[in-house]
Amino acid sequence: MNQELISGITVQDLVTAAVIIAVGLGLAGVVILVGKRVKRKFRHHDENNILARLVDDVEEIVAWLVLLLAFFQALVILPPLMGQRGNFQGVFTAIGVALVVFGLIRLQGHILGWYVNRLDASTGHAKILISMVPTVRRITNIALVSLGILVVLDQLGVTIAPLLAGLGIGGLAVALALQGTLTNFFAGLNILTDGAVRVGDYVELSDGFSGYVDQIGWRTTR
Repeated sequence: MNQELISGITVQDLVTAAVIIAVGLGLAGVVILVGKRVKRKFRHHDENNILARLVDDVEEIVAWLVLLLAFFQALVILPPLMGQRGNFQGVFTAIGVALVVFGLIRLQGHILGWYVNRLDASTGHAKILISMVPTVRRITNIALVSLGILVVLDQLGVTIAPLLAGLGIGGLAVALALQGTLTNFFAGLNILTDGAVRVGDYVELSDGFSGYVDQIGWRTTR
């Protein structure tokens, strides 16, 4: 068992690595089996149950993360690679972060889709909210991918402090340049989500103007 095969790697090292990978495969299989049972329970009365979809997204990511951890542990126990643990850890962490980001993107897509399906598309309020979903999904995806890239760069040893400072300054400049537009946007968003004012309501403003609400948009209300 201690006979050296190549570059200081013995039969025992290979057996140990194989056992670790086998355990990882077994645990990943358990995750998939448990996920299938849970999904079957959720879909017993509703084939499109949102919880089943979320479990479907989570189980795949967890299974891949378990396999990733098993392969990492199997590699770093080999004598020639022990000194490279830090480098391997950065690479495997980057892959793990990419998997998590991919899973979160899928999760938010299913959650937004479920929310849209629950809305009554015949109402004006719902139509506006539905029209906002693609923008919300796009912004969320960009934020998740950007955060994932920053974490990956940090794990690979790249200094991200100057990049964060640059992004902060750039964001502040954009916010100041679009202050009026952003104010109207968030005010309209507040009206849409709060539901205090709806199409058809009669309103009277403090400056004396009054009338019926004809349309509620992102930036303006008529």
